[in-house]
Formats: sequence, C-alpha cells, structure tokens
Amino acid sequence: MKTIVYIIGFSGTGKSVSSELAAKSLGWKYYDMDKIIEQESGKSINEIFDSNGESWFRKKESELLIRLSEESNCIISTGGGVPISKDNMEKMNQTGYVISLDASISTIIKRLDQNNVDGENEKTIRPKLSNFTHEKIKKLKSERSDAYSSSNYIINTNSKTVEEVANNIVYETEKYISDLIANSLSKIDSFCTNVKSKNDQYGVFVGLDIYKNLPQVISNLTSRDKFYLLADDGSKSYMRDIQKIFELAGKNTTTFVIPQGESSKSLSISSKIYEWLSIEHADRGDMLLGIGGGVVGDITGFVASTYMRGIKFILLPTTLLSMSDSSIGGKTAVDVNNIKNLVGSFYNPSLVYSDLRSLNTLPQRQISSGWAELIKHGFIKDKILLRDMMDISNYKDIDQNISEIIKRSIQIKGDIVTVDENEKYGSRIMLNYGHTLGHAIESSTNLEQYTHGEAVSIGMTFAAKLSHHLNMLSLDELDFHNNILQKFDLPIKTNNIDWDKCYELMLNDKKVINGQINWILLETLGKSIVKNDITKEIIYKVFESM
Repeated sequence: MKTIVYIIGFSGTGKSVSSELAAKSLGWKYYDMDKIIEQESGKSINEIFDSNGESWFRKKESELLIRLSEESNCIISTGGGVPISKDNMEKMNQTGYVISLDASISTIIKRLDQNNVDGENEKTIRPKLSNFTHEKIKKLKSERSDAYSSSNYIINTNSKTVEEVANNIVYETEKYISDLIANSLSKIDSFCTNVKSKNDQYGVFVGLDIYKNLPQVISNLTSRDKFYLLADDGSKSYMRDIQKIFELAGKNTTTFVIPQGESSKSLSISSKIYEWLSIEHADRGDMLLGIGGGVVGDITGFVASTYMRGIKFILLPTTLLSMSDSSIGGKTAVDVNNIKNLVGSFYNPSLVYSDLRSLNTLPQRQISSGWAELIKHGFIKDKILLRDMMDISNYKDIDQNISEIIKRSIQIKGDIVTVDENEKYGSRIMLNYGHTLGHAIESSTNLEQYTHGEAVSIGMTFAAKLSHHLNMLSLDELDFHNNILQKFDLPIKTNNIDWDKCYELMLNDKKVINGQINWILLETLGKSIVKNDITKEIIYKVFESM
C-alpha cells in the first residue's frame, strides 16, 4: 500500500523541522525538496535563482515531485512555491495526503528573522523573501492561499512547538493510513461493515469459509511475520486451522490456550497471558489474535489494551452470539471478586473476522442464542430484515442467503456503535432492547437456567408486551414479534422466575438513572424508543402475563 504525506505551506510555518521529526516518529523516510535540489545542482537556492532563474527552478521542483511521488512510507516537505502549480497540486492529491501548515504574518516574520546555526535566516536564503517587507510577505502569502487551502488538512502552527506540530502530523498521517486500509478492505468480498470511532476504525468480515483468506486480509494491517494466537479449549481445533493457513502463507505463530468458561475472564489468567507474550518477546508492533466466543474476545481485548500500554488485536469469534454482539463495539473486561466485567475499557480491535463455518460444531442451542441478538437488531432498526428472517426455511443450515442476512444484521450493530462509540449520546442504549430484564433473569438464576440469548429473548418478549400495554406496538406486531423468536427456537415464556428478585436486580442495573429504569421499547417493529417513567404497578402487571 502506497503511503505518502506531503507537507506544504509558506516559509516560516515550520515545514522542514516538524516534518522530519514526524517522519522519524513514524519510522518513515523524509525528503526535503529544497535540499535535494540544492544537493543535485550543487548550488544554493539563491544561486540557482541568480544563475538559472526562477522558471528553471520551478521546472526542477516539478520533475523532483514526479520522481518522489513514486516513493512510499515517506513525508515530503515541499518548497513554499510547489503548490502554486496546478499540475503539482494534482500530483500530490492523486498520490498522497496533503497537509498544509499555516501561521499568522507576524509569526512568520518573527520566525524568518531567527538565525539558524550557520547564522543565516530564511530571508537571506530564500530569494523570494529577500528584502521583503511585512506588506510584501503578506501579499505573497495571500497569492498562495488558494493553493495552500486546497490541502486535505490544515494545521495552524502559531502557538505550537515543533514537537506539537510533529504530533499533529503523525496523528493526521495515522488517520490517513487508516482510511487507506479501510478502503482496501472494503473491496474484499466478505467485507460486512466498517466501524468508526473517534481515533480509529476497523473492518468487520462475515462469510463462509473465509478463514483461508485471513493472511491476505491481515497483510493490509501489518507486515509482521509472527502472530500470537489465543484460544480456549473449545476453539483449539479452529485455532489449528488458522495456524495451518498462516504456515502456508509463510508466517510464524505461537499459541496459548485458556480453559473454557467465564472463570477464565480473570486477572490471574490475564497475568499468564502477559507472561506468555513477554517470553515470546511480543512488542508494541505485534498483533494478538483472539479465537473463540465472548470470553476469549473480552480477555483478548483486555490484555491487548494493557500489555505494553496497548498492542493491536484481531477477533475471530466462533459463536454466533459473539459474532453478532460482543466482538463489535470495543468493550473489553475481566471479572473481579465475582463481579462480571468490573475492570475493563473501550479498546477497538483492528479487525473482526467471522467465518460462519466455524459454527458447525456449535450446539444448536448456542446457534439459537446467537440469533436472539441478530433478531434484536431488526426489532430496533429494520422491519424488512425481520421479514427476510421470517422467510428463512431452515436457520440451522447456514447458506449464502442466510450469511447475507446475518451480515445485514451485524451492519446495524456496526452503524450504531459508530454513532455512539462510548455510550454517550443515547443511540447505543437501543442495543439493550430485551437486556434490562434479560440480565436480571441471568443473575437471578445464577447463569444456569438460560443462555444469554434465551434470557434476552424472554426480555424482548416482556418489552414487546410492555410496548403493547402502553398502546405502541399493535397486537398483530406483538404476535409477529413472538412468532419470529419461536421460529428460531427461542423462549417467549418462563417458569420459576422470582420476579421480585428480578425487579430488585433491574433497579441496580448500571443503566438506571436517578432510580428510574431506562426501558428500551418499540413504537413499532423497526423503531425503538427509551422510556423511564413506567411505574412498578405496570411492570408487575406485564410480569403476570409472562
């Protein structure tokens, strides 16, 4: 992948020093066009203007720009006049990312008057600036302003140190690279969606037998030849398949297996993974691959976010539940003192890669559990998706048609997370449809009676009935709602549930604000809302219908 960043701007904005520092930080090559022309001609810029003239110099700038545009992984600091040429500006925009540095006239003049280590200043070594007054510099800068403003991004350097400007360049460069990667990944057949956050983005892939293409996809993200594979006992077979694919691609792997189950989501297991990574000499440029269900995904993200203050990681979920829910959204956590997800953070993966063939050995009950989350996305956002799900003849046999339906559902999750990454704006709370009561049912039964998807299914049924009771969801819609859950072998009724205990648990939910439960309800199928003014009497009345 070709990556070039061009730094343009008027003399005195800090191009050369900050560009060189940024290139060093990125581990990239650095080119200063003025210096290259001086070296190749054996003359200073002033001497070139005196002996060859400005036209000759501008021609050499254009020729050098064409030559450097064939490079990659480099920052190019241009002369102040390079962008004036329309052809030059087009070449830079076509072959890389253009950042313009800007500063006020007073700041520029102050910097131009400062001498360098050789006792020279910019005014004496730049022919266009020699004997220039404040007004003349202002005029020249104004003449070039249109060219400078046609860049991809502008950094004002007035009150910034060289280091701060360099950091800004690095930050924008990393965003540029991220966009290039996202564009490249989106062209791959199994691409599902791109989840964006404030600081990064990652692709989600869903398909059948796509694991064979994993090394090729990962090559867009890293050039490393060694990968760290983390799985649980239940995913060892799939991990071996992944290992073989990497070996065929000439890549090295090292593996670590943890016990299956929630008990592995702990600080003690995390410590063992840290030790393994350290013994294997994993550094901040390496990549950890988590292969398994939600537990593996959680601990992989947690370890990646904390080892050496953060390394990249990829999730290869092996349950439909983790594919549709926990692998997307950047939530990482471990359990402490028997409190689930007590310690964690938001830390995004570099890639989520879901091969639906990995579900072949999954118990049918777990497949149904995963469908609860997929159906939920239709309930809150897409009525047409629900109809297409209802038309599935046999959900147990995942073919290409079902694969596309799963992708559409996962896209909804990705879109919601992109809008509300850290649950600050309210839209992400819609993903909790059915979870308010579902989590309470799980806790009240000590996670032994129902799977997560089954508990959520019961919770969604309750929420739908509550929506109908409040004159939102029609009776026909309520029937459709419950029929689609039953079609996928999900429960809509429950026995032996302590409703008083469930209500108490719901009042202690982290989504409760000022003692009010935030209920996610349906105005209609495909349209969800939040209500927090529902009385205990109404809740218990709907409890009785369950």
